Amino acid sequence: MLDALSSGSAISHLLRKLTALSRKIREAKKLVIETHADNPEYRDKVLNLIDTRGDDLLEPGFVREKLRTNPEGETMEANYSIIPVRPAGAAWSNVEDLLKYVSMELAEGKLPNGQQYVSQEALDARRIPNVAVGADGAYGMGEFIRHKYDITVFDHGGDLIGYHSDMLWIPEANVAAVILTNGDLGPSIRGQFQRKLLELLYDGKPEADENVAQGAKNFFTSLAAGRKLLTVPADPAEAGKLAKSYKNDKLGNIVVSHKDGKTIFDFGEFKSDVASTKNPDGTVTFSTIVNGLQGLDFTAGESGGKPTLTTRDSQHEYVFTAQ
Repeated sequence: MLDALSSGSAISHLLRKLTALSRKIREAKKLVIETHADNPEYRDKVLNLIDTRGDDLLEPGFVREKLRTNPEGETMEANYSIIPVRPAGAAWSNVEDLLKYVSMELAEGKLPNGQQYVSQEALDARRIPNVAVGADGAYGMGEFIRHKYDITVFDHGGDLIGYHSDMLWIPEANVAAVILTNGDLGPSIRGQFQRKLLELLYDGKPEADENVAQGAKNFFTSLAAGRKLLTVPADPAEAGKLAKSYKNDKLGNIVVSHKDGKTIFDFGEFKSDVASTKNPDGTVTFSTIVNGLQGLDFTAGESGGKPTLTTRDSQHEYVFTAQ
């Protein structure tokens, strides 16, 4: 995801391509409507699964409209990166509509009117474990299968900057649930939400409440420890050594500016104030601190007589060279 999150020109290029793709998707929908005009039942199956009035595909225009009233708008632009994974994601929804979906799962593929929408054979095929996920879980087709305490739970979640969700269903109990959160601490609640539900259904040992409280405590303890290592705003002496702009052929440009004692890295699609850290080897790392995209690290250096900024993920190293 680093390529999508950290690139200015690369994201702009990607969005242009995705806008064209979105147009093709709309054309395909139009073709379905025209081709099956004499078969409204099939047409409606394709276009209207379960009255999803609250769902909106994450089109660029839709997102920008939402961002106009979002105080975190500049940061939220990075959520465009979800678009390429369609149809695995890229939809906004609500609890009501997602509950309609999990109700269909519990009903073994039937809609509220009793109509069989998804065959039992197709549902069973999706629930076959294909990839192991830990000791007690696996991934099927579009859903996780978790076996713990002799209980089988199916679920799938979603994650964007500032948004974390999950929907789960337990066929043997005929129970389903949905949780949507609007903060980056959402995952710490999401996992325990499932635990809490199982505690209530099966008279389990009450651990979820304490786990949520301890998780929050650990998070803020870790945050405070990390904060002590940062100089905020960035050390002006070290920031003053930065070039005005840097470029990486894969990730695009970083434009550096200074205002009111702060140092800002502008990536094109988003920008962030940065903090600095003096590393044990004597190098200095500048880290983004904007909400949702904090912790993107760039270590200052030199190559071929030119200043550089280097960022890394688990498998790659990207060097930005001063222009």
